[in-house]
Amino acid sequence: MMWLRILRYYSMLITLAQSQSNESIPDRSYTTSMSGKLELLKLNVELIENLNNYVNQMQQKIDKLSRLSQQLANPLKLAMGREKEFLSNPFNIFSLIRHMSNDWTQLESVMQQPVVQAQMDYMRERRAQLPQFEDLEEAAAAMHRIQVTFRLDPMEMANGWLDGTQYDARLSYLDCFELGKHSFRMDDMGNATNWLLTARQLMAKESPSDLYEILNVTSSDIAWYLANSLAAAGNLNEARDVLLNEPKLNSRTEELLAEFMKYEKPEYPHDPEMQEADEKYTRLCGASHKPKPSRLICNYKMDSSPFLRLAPLKMEMLSMDPYVVVFHEAIYDSEIDELRRLCESRLSRTEIAKQGKNKSIRSSSGVWIFELDLNRQQLELLERIRRRVADMSGLLIDFNSQEVQYMEYVFGGHYYPHWDFKGIPHLEDRIATVLFYLNDVARGGATIFPDLELLVQPERGKVLHWHNMDLGTYDLEKRSLHGACPVIMGKKEVISHWIRDWDQMFIRPCIA
Repeated sequence: MMWLRILRYYSMLITLAQSQSNESIPDRSYTTSMSGKLELLKLNVELIENLNNYVNQMQQKIDKLSRLSQQLANPLKLAMGREKEFLSNPFNIFSLIRHMSNDWTQLESVMQQPVVQAQMDYMRERRAQLPQFEDLEEAAAAMHRIQVTFRLDPMEMANGWLDGTQYDARLSYLDCFELGKHSFRMDDMGNATNWLLTARQLMAKESPSDLYEILNVTSSDIAWYLANSLAAAGNLNEARDVLLNEPKLNSRTEELLAEFMKYEKPEYPHDPEMQEADEKYTRLCGASHKPKPSRLICNYKMDSSPFLRLAPLKMEMLSMDPYVVVFHEAIYDSEIDELRRLCESRLSRTEIAKQGKNKSIRSSSGVWIFELDLNRQQLELLERIRRRVADMSGLLIDFNSQEVQYMEYVFGGHYYPHWDFKGIPHLEDRIATVLFYLNDVARGGATIFPDLELLVQPERGKVLHWHNMDLGTYDLEKRSLHGACPVIMGKKEVISHWIRDWDQMFIRPCIA
């Protein structure tokens, strides 16, 4: 069949794509790992093929039983209207008794047997490879993060609109229902209501509802969550209308409303400073923000080292106080390719901290380069990059420093506004940061400085450099607060190199 050839061909392509990777990625997250997503897509192709094999064999059994049913019905046609005459014939009597005694017992046994045990066994074997609840929550959190940050409408998202761009994809009412439930669990009742209303509208337009009853999703399920989210938000009359208009729930309307009213919205510590940073983060990352053109300077940096006199770097000044600059074309394509080969196959999930119930601080994958087993060529590459960091920054670099990290952000990947300094008295700290962008990002992924109203788009070969501390006083520079906007499309690859303050003791005076 045509569909079967297409599925097998697609499965072959995915297998080929996987085989081109040198090593398997330890991070099996279906949200952040491309290898994991490829495996999931391949498994889905195989499961659909398995389901169709099951359906085909079931259809063969149905066809065979249908033919048998017609054959068994033939004697009844002869008896119709002349039953007494038919039953006077001894042959007919014997045949009827034998048929009723033996055939129906055998048919009952056949009807109770599994249609195709091989397909059932295949499903059970693959069950462990399917995404778990935690995987679904991670993916839903990424969608929620994109929606909230870029202030997107659920119905527009369901129709394939993201950040002003129409994509060739849609969300089903099942998808919207799941996103509504996720927002509900995160106590975001406004977005829960919007997603559930979208799910209900799409359900009326899509396939007959009885089709999805197999998947245990009905209009009553949507109505229950919708009424609950409305009641939790204080919209009791609307919640009552939803329940009264749902046949399976209307008899329990007041009982359910009383249950829903027991909801108490959790209170998280109120931090005005972080709330302001949150609002700036959303506004800067959103499509409506247009960075102001820099009124500072673009020039060639050539005075911080003898090498730069021969090969100056293109530098753009974004802010003088605090110091934030961008270097263009500061890392070569061959170096980027080598860094990818070195790091991509060794990525693992970075720790995800939580701020309140519904805000993760970071979602990404990464690897500390010092932890890798580097050969001579790779050590020379790392040394060249560190010399370039020293040339760009004008600061001293400890070539044994462990502060170099390769990071990858994919679908929904972000880093909430934070400081790179630790701020612990009398301990070594990060005086400056150098961030290498290794690729262009299709949509999203910008680096923002909320207090400076700065937004820097990732571009292959660009390097962003800023000071986390005042180089004269060693005071912490709180205006260096920065974050990474969620990635909408594609992925974002960066190298972070942090410079330590104690390494500057021979070029900067000690502070009393």
